[in-house]
Amino acid sequence: MKTFIQTPKYLFIYALLVPGLLVIASFGCSTGKAGEKSSYDFVQDFGGVADGKTNNYAAFMKAAQFLSHKKNLSLNFPTGIYYIKDYKISAGKYKNDISDIIFMGMDHVTINGNGSSILINGNFKRSADYTLPGVPYLYAYNNTVSPFTFTNCKNLVLKNFILDGGVLQMSRDSNVVEGFNYGIAITDYLPAHESKNIIIDSIQVSHFATDGFIIRSNGKNIKVTNSVFKNNARQGLSIIKGKDIFIQHCNFDSTGFTGNYTGHSPQAGIDVENEYTIDELMNINITRCNFRHNNGFQFVSSSASGKVLLDSCFIADKSNGYEYGYNGVGIYSKNSGIQNSIVFGMLQVETGGEPYRGDVAILIKNNIIYSGFSGAISTDYNNPVEIAGNIFIMLPNPHPNPYFPFIRNQNATFHDNLIILHPDKLKTHASNFTSLLQNVRSASRNFWLVYGNSMSGSKLSSPASRYYKISTDNSRDIGTQYIPEAWLGKAIVHAVGLPAYSIDKLLNHPFITQYKMVTWNGGVLLQADSVRKEMKKISG
Repeated sequence: MKTFIQTPKYLFIYALLVPGLLVIASFGCSTGKAGEKSSYDFVQDFGGVADGKTNNYAAFMKAAQFLSHKKNLSLNFPTGIYYIKDYKISAGKYKNDISDIIFMGMDHVTINGNGSSILINGNFKRSADYTLPGVPYLYAYNNTVSPFTFTNCKNLVLKNFILDGGVLQMSRDSNVVEGFNYGIAITDYLPAHESKNIIIDSIQVSHFATDGFIIRSNGKNIKVTNSVFKNNARQGLSIIKGKDIFIQHCNFDSTGFTGNYTGHSPQAGIDVENEYTIDELMNINITRCNFRHNNGFQFVSSSASGKVLLDSCFIADKSNGYEYGYNGVGIYSKNSGIQNSIVFGMLQVETGGEPYRGDVAILIKNNIIYSGFSGAISTDYNNPVEIAGNIFIMLPNPHPNPYFPFIRNQNATFHDNLIILHPDKLKTHASNFTSLLQNVRSASRNFWLVYGNSMSGSKLSSPASRYYKISTDNSRDIGTQYIPEAWLGKAIVHAVGLPAYSIDKLLNHPFITQYKMVTWNGGVLLQADSVRKEMKKISG
């Protein structure tokens, strides 16, 4: 996995090629004195024009230069549409001095858009112009302006904006990778910089050619709430440096779907990827967020990142549950996990051979996972993982071959899960292995059922002679498993047979066949809790 953001050893080259960094140096000398008033108007005080066609680049630069290094101020945008026509050309025949809009060194400043839109000009081509030493990719000189880049800012609030990055009008050579085209950037390049205590609230960021939002902070306590990141080319949100970052009630949708421009790898909803030294990206909490239809991972975290938790989220891959794991959720970061979430897709818990860096197992707990593929995969890479209290529901017309789930990991525990096959699977696998639970550290109190297998009067009922086998070859500790009575002696060793009335209590809930949810639903989680309580009664 690689986001292609330049690591620190390339910052010097980046500074030479991107005028935005040169502007930072000039801002450092213009502290100025605070004005007499504490509230400023973007139109009246800085010359902004909200007609959707006048170029507001100069007004943005004037506002950023004035607010930089100021304290206890607010900047208000009268409701309207603000257009930024200029774009950056970092070198070549048409090189210009256009930079990102950089706000630096502010403290206790609020920028309120009042629902305004900012339209960025993307009507140009990103051609294959240059390479970087040691990097086998081609880059373009042409990049859009970021309207909000924050460096070394504290106690900042940015709220109530709609940002459009113009990528639908943009074109590129097919071999050109991402550039510096961000909607919002929190960026601390120098060791002395420390962006902290920042709130990003009620922002819609769409159609940027790189990321809707990128966080590269030396500080901590950054909160993003009630915001939407949609149809950006590389990521909805990249988090590559910082601590105590909270993402709440946000939507991450359709990354990589940008018309003819297409996208840049990895095209995730959120990518948490530490590109610095160990422990510089820690404690990322993502709560009540929706991830839908992103072209790559819906969410992914790298092994060098730490303490990343998804809680009470809704996640749906681009075919609503039928894609392989690399379009679902990839949790590789240390001491991390996902809980209380609804997932239409797969959980991918492996690192491609990279050693696990944590001292606590990855936790996958109390989720509802709808999948037409494998539901979850944890393989011979042997990441420590605890999979407990989840309800795995196979979707209709599943892929014919994959195991459901695929758990073959000597550092995995698999307890108190309910696995429900769809009868469609039995059309091709009536007597074949359909689930893999091999070589795990321990597994017990799991319930293995087929929806409709024993439910009286159900149109989905299948013959009692049909069952699915759980392959447990070479497993070290497979405890008691729970299966229908008709499967005893056929499906799995150490099994307790369940009578029809017990199966009815477990399966008689609407969420088991509720295959078309589009957002997080607390009522569905309450139904799942009642199923878990019934499982606990049965297993004692």
